[in-house]
Amino acid sequence: MNTISLSQMQHVGGGNAETLLKVAAFLWSHRETLSNIASEAALEMADLDAECGKP
Repeated sequence: MNTISLSQMQHVGGGNAETLLKVAAFLWSHRETLSNIASEAALEMADLDAECGKP
């Protein structure tokens, strides 16, 4: 996993590292749910491709 320093976060976020930390904490705490959503979406895309005859 890639990491980012606080100073890098401040630069990317225009100095608003607190907001970025909150977003990162939210994503981390919901990583399993988000992973499940992504997996389901990938399956749906594969099903749609199969229906359209795409490999």
